[in-house]
Amino acid sequence: ASIAYIQGPLTAQYTLAQNKTDTGAVNTTAMTQASKVSANRFAVQFAVTPTIVPFAMYGTGKSEMTVAAPAQADNTAYMFGTNYHMSKRTRLYGVYGFQKADIKSTTTTAETKEFGLGVVHTF
Repeated sequence: ASIAYIQGPLTAQYTLAQNKTDTGAVNTTAMTQASKVSANRFAVQFAVTPTIVPFAMYGTGKSEMTVAAPAQADNTAYMFGTNYHMSKRTRLYGVYGFQKADIKSTTTTAETKEFGLGVVHTF
């Protein structure tokens, strides 16, 4: 489920996602939960000019994996970036992202930092 608010150059959006994956034979009752994920995402973008559109996103969620070694984690992430629209169908982008998972069955914390540059062209 998602809801968006658009007012002039500002767009704000909230998304709620939930997913559960089961394993086992489809025609039997022997289904076993393989994973369960719930997430919230808040996003905002502001068109500074028609060609330059910076954005920011923040997300939180919980994941539960039950195949092999069961594990639960609290997840957080954020992303900052900008799009530079070269034409109607082509844009350049730059983005920085960070995500963190606090794994509940251990005292382990996994962190990932990412940076990306690219071109998107739609046909």
